[in-house]
Amino acid sequence: MRPRRRRKDFEVIPGEGRRDIYYKQAAIYYIILSLVIVLLCLTGYRWLGNIVLARRLQVVTAEPGFLEDSYLLEGVIVRSEQVIYSPCSGLLLELAPAGERVAVGSTLATIFKASPEELLSYQEQPEINLWDQITGFIRRKLGGGDSSPPPPVYVIPAETGLWPERVVELDSQIAGFVSAQIDGWENAECFPYLDQETYDQRAITESQVVAGTYVEEGRPVLKIVNDWDWYYSTLLPLNPGEELAGQEKIWLNFSFAPQETVEAFLEEVRTDLGPEVIGLTYRLERQIDGFEKVRWVGATAVYQRYQGVLVPTQTLCHEPETGVLVDEGGIAIFYPVEIIKIQQEQALVEGLPPYSRVITRPDLITEGYRLN
Repeated sequence: MRPRRRRKDFEVIPGEGRRDIYYKQAAIYYIILSLVIVLLCLTGYRWLGNIVLARRLQVVTAEPGFLEDSYLLEGVIVRSEQVIYSPCSGLLLELAPAGERVAVGSTLATIFKASPEELLSYQEQPEINLWDQITGFIRRKLGGGDSSPPPPVYVIPAETGLWPERVVELDSQIAGFVSAQIDGWENAECFPYLDQETYDQRAITESQVVAGTYVEEGRPVLKIVNDWDWYYSTLLPLNPGEELAGQEKIWLNFSFAPQETVEAFLEEVRTDLGPEVIGLTYRLERQIDGFEKVRWVGATAVYQRYQGVLVPTQTLCHEPETGVLVDEGGIAIFYPVEIIKIQQEQALVEGLPPYSRVITRPDLITEGYRLN
């Protein structure tokens, strides 16, 4: 039996040589960690800075387009119109509807020759209501219209036969479309050059008849409008009238059809209307819906168009020469350009390829700057 060993208590004595190595390793670790953090901060700052700068630069696409020189006009529409007059007095039985296109020889209206007394004999005599007549007169007065009562509408009973020899048909002598608005300007012998005040003084009350009314001999019934060619006459001051007179073709945009623009060709120039004015008439060869319903009308005349590439004016830089900075593959490239025209913060330039990515804040960077 072996003797049992006696247990000894050991005492731990801290070493003196390892403490310096530990501090060195910790210092190196924190230095590396600090360098990594600084590197990440620099990378993040540059990345975020590029994003913020890119948003501030606001790159836009330069697209081909045009700018225009325009002027507001007022004038008279002149049409080739034939007024159809009643050849006899009688009851207007039928009337072609307004806006309908008719050919030569088409029946426009049918009139039954009769006197007002004869037509009145066919009607049932209504009871006369004095109060209704008075109130109707007052309403017409207050409304600013004609104080005379409206024309009566006659009806011929079905059992009453119409004598064929007393029925007159009105046929169209020209092709066009029907209009019931007759204003007295249909038979103008020359193009009218007027200001609005003079036009209003010469204005004639429009007349319009309907089926079932009595028409007298010589009364205008309707008119046929030839929509092949029509004209627009305007009176202008010398400036820009002389400049407009030098243009054989312009583009007109009328107030009654603001969504449509139509070509207009110079037809007549009048320089004998006064010392400071000039009269111009343009020929139009395309119909616009509603042109037959108006006479005095305003229009925007576009007399000069400039073609090029459109960019915002803020994209232009003028040193060392006029040009723009373009994003090409993430690098800012300078393109010298020639300004054709500036209008409402849009510049029309020449020398820039269409659809270039133009930088809107050239003051923030210089040529060669890397954008990403």
